[in-house]
Amino acid sequence: MTKSVITRIVGLMAAMLSMGASAATINFDNGSGVYTDAGTGVTATVTVTTVRNQDGLFYNSTENAIGVGDSKTTGAMGYTSGILNGNFSCGLIGCFNEGETITVTFDQQVTIDNIYFRQWENNLLGFGDEVDFTSSGGNLNFNDSDEVIGLLDRFDVDVTTSAFILTPQQEHAETAVYLHSLDFTVS
Repeated sequence: MTKSVITRIVGLMAAMLSMGASAATINFDNGSGVYTDAGTGVTATVTVTTVRNQDGLFYNSTENAIGVGDSKTTGAMGYTSGILNGNFSCGLIGCFNEGETITVTFDQQVTIDNIYFRQWENNLLGFGDEVDFTSSGGNLNFNDSDEVIGLLDRFDVDVTTSAFILTPQQEHAETAVYLHSLDFTVS
């Protein structure tokens, strides 16, 4: 074979591989509960569970991300405001709101590459955020991100699934985070 024929074959193989998978990002940048990537057409539907009746899916326009609550004070997943914000059952600052989850369901199978949170606090000296990721493709625990200081933190996932659940944990401190976006691949 000549060099030009080999170059064409390699180029054709690369083109075929690139047609088989498509990388994309979904930004949770509104409070609709339905988010679609324009490039792939993949739709993600978000639902929440909560123990407080008035709470639901909350969009924080300052963070450009979603959580569970009813205001910027209580809208982070896992956090409930305290006495300083009129809630006398949760101490001076606030308390952890057990039972809150965010569920993301896709209209097709995807491989989640990365997930991004806003207002993430790393677990330095036992203080910080911790979130469990549960799916049919595997379970993960997010506690320390690669970011030393940063309000947008990325976690590697590499899980193939059609849905996942995020559950905040209280083991290290009061987890209070927002779901910002995720990178995924469609095969």
